[in-house]
Amino acid sequence: MIIKRKLASATLLLLGVWISAAFAQGSGTWITATPMKQGWEEVVAGVVDGKIYILSGYVQYAKSITGNASLPEWRPVGIAELYDPVTGTTVLKGKMPAPAHHSAVTTYGSKIYLFGGFVHPEGLGGWSSVASVWAYDPATDSWSARASMPTPRGGAHAAVVGSKIYVIGGYTTSAHRGGAIGMDMRSNEEYDPATDRWVEKQPVPTPRNHHAMGVIDGKIYVAGGRIGAPFTGSSSHIKMLEVYDPAKDVWARLQPMPTGRSGLGYGVVDDKLFVMGGEDEKGTVYRANEAYDPKQGRWIKYPDMPVGKHAPAFATIGRKIYILTGNVRGGGGSQVPSVEVFEPDAGQ
Repeated sequence: MIIKRKLASATLLLLGVWISAAFAQGSGTWITATPMKQGWEEVVAGVVDGKIYILSGYVQYAKSITGNASLPEWRPVGIAELYDPVTGTTVLKGKMPAPAHHSAVTTYGSKIYLFGGFVHPEGLGGWSSVASVWAYDPATDSWSARASMPTPRGGAHAAVVGSKIYVIGGYTTSAHRGGAIGMDMRSNEEYDPATDRWVEKQPVPTPRNHHAMGVIDGKIYVAGGRIGAPFTGSSSHIKMLEVYDPAKDVWARLQPMPTGRSGLGYGVVDDKLFVMGGEDEKGTVYRANEAYDPKQGRWIKYPDMPVGKHAPAFATIGRKIYILTGNVRGGGGSQVPSVEVFEPDAGQ
């Protein structure tokens, strides 16, 4: 006898392998906001009092220091700009004291914290990762150094749960005359802003960099990213979704993303992790806008971005996700100043 059963989820987990079925469709609205004064590459963003602060970033130099034109020659600029989403104005602020790019960022209280990143040592090819930590105070437009991370890395991401900050994943690398050598990191390190101390926690099962990350109900969801290198052309892009429970210090694997990619914009709205844009090793830049709903255990496809972007700055204010600047072609050098805003329809 054949028994038919209705599936409550969009997937089956069979022998540890997810088998995808049709993904649910969500609805929402994109609007194009006032652009920034100029486009930037590899910037990050934090929100304080409804204002978006654009930080870090790099610029590309045409002349190759090493004589090898194929080696990356991008250098950190450490910008700090205030973007007001209400007026659309951009105001220049005080630069980072020790610029790095591909830093992890999060807002805690009234300060924005930047963790690690990459620098470009003079006379060498490639990037070197750093462990430095900086806190930016918008009220005084000032920077202060905090205790360094245990593990130097760039391309990691940070999130706040309770009174702690968690910096997860990334890539550690060392520049030399032949380029850069390094490895993906499984690091999961907990920072206490009150005591300025670090504690190493259970590593992420899948090492990765350039991923998406968000907090829902006290758990940290880590989606997508790249493995093998911090550079898109020499890496592979993954769909893997994993969740970390800080209270229990344990990880679990969940349904993969519909579209594997890295260099993403992301945000949490209505207890869903939205993952937007990104790129892959083939140079494809994505318009995809997909959200994971932990309550239903599934991914939902929402309306695509108006224009595909990777490496944008991104910020969530209320129910709106802002995607600021970023590149519109694979790799670097195609930054635009545009700002797009997405708001999902309520009650989905």
